Amino acid sequence: MSITKTDGVPTYTAGTTTTSTVVATNAGPSDVVGATVTDNAPLGTSITGWNAIFSGGASGTGSGSGNISQTINIPVGGLATYTITLNIPSGVTGNLSNTAVIAVPLGTTDPTPGNNTATDTDTPAPVSDLSITKTDGVPTYTAGTTTTYTVVATNAGPSDVVGATVTDNAPLGTSITGWNAIFSGGASGTGSGSGNISQTINIPVGGVATYTITLNIPSGVTGNLSNTAVIAVPLGTTDPTPGNNTATDTDTPAPVSDLSITKTDGVPTYTAGTTTTYTVAATNAGPSDVVGATVTDNAPAGTSITGWNAIFSGGASGTGSGSGNISQTINIPVGGVATYTITLNIPSGVTGNLSNTAVIAVPLGTTDPTPGNNTATDTDTPAPVSDLSITKTDGVPTYTAGTTTTYW
Repeated sequence: MSITKTDGVPTYTAGTTTTSTVVATNAGPSDVVGATVTDNAPLGTSITGWNAIFSGGASGTGSGSGNISQTINIPVGGLATYTITLNIPSGVTGNLSNTAVIAVPLGTTDPTPGNNTATDTDTPAPVSDLSITKTDGVPTYTAGTTTTYTVVATNAGPSDVVGATVTDNAPLGTSITGWNAIFSGGASGTGSGSGNISQTINIPVGGVATYTITLNIPSGVTGNLSNTAVIAVPLGTTDPTPGNNTATDTDTPAPVSDLSITKTDGVPTYTAGTTTTYTVAATNAGPSDVVGATVTDNAPAGTSITGWNAIFSGGASGTGSGSGNISQTINIPVGGVATYTITLNIPSGVTGNLSNTAVIAVPLGTTDPTPGNNTATDTDTPAPVSDLSITKTDGVPTYTAGTTTTYW
């Protein structure tokens, strides 16, 4: 008697089934009544069903499930063909060896017992549909703040994965200050950390790894902010849909800058016919840097700005001096200061209160959360000073009584 076994392929995929064909024959010279066919599922697997076809006078049970231990009758030239479906759970690893055995009954001799056993061995070829999603839940970002991303990695199978790699690198100019991971459905890995993520995780079918990532966005970041998360299968595993292994969240900039301005000449009054000197200070309390803020200062009616100078600190920049009304574009990062010293000429005929206003405005696309401090006015009341004098003479040192004299 002899037996053969094959599933027709050299590999198996955990989380699927494989179908093997087992053929038992009798080359004689004697018929056999009561041969035993045995086929046990490898450890960790199960035979979900089998069918048998008998020919050449062979006979036995035609179908069943579970491990096979069947008694059959098989005359010379007879044939028993079993079709066996083996379920391979998603967590099976290593080579898969499945053995079928046929044994003659007691009292019968098999002259070639070496062909009474047949083993089919398959190497693993796992297939895992890993996928990843990423979002911070908003379409924009504000430089000088943080945003929080949620990254979710899953495995739709059919095979479990041991050693998948999750990668998430902070965009240029930003940094990941911290992250936490929650694992469910049997997934496992490192629970927290900081900096760019490059983690090895185990993720069975149906498992989920959820990362919460805090990204620090410095005040000077501009342009779209794109952040990408990637999950990759380990070497030897095939991902049938690699297109869902990468997820990118892109936010457009929505800068917020609390610009403010102050203005004073240090005195409560002015004197027509003189000059006064104002100090104007523009600052940015953030959280975002500003490129292209506008500083405006127009001389009150009837007066003129004869000259101005600017000193920039804390990274602020702009034009350093000029004359006439001020309408300047400056760059002012968080903590930066632009200080203007302005000389105002006040003609002698000016009367009434003297009000002089300075304004700073954010550029288009930037929000100022407290616009009320973007304008500053210095008001002085008039304090005129006039050096009056008088002269009188009649041009002669003496007078004559009974006459007149003329003074001028």
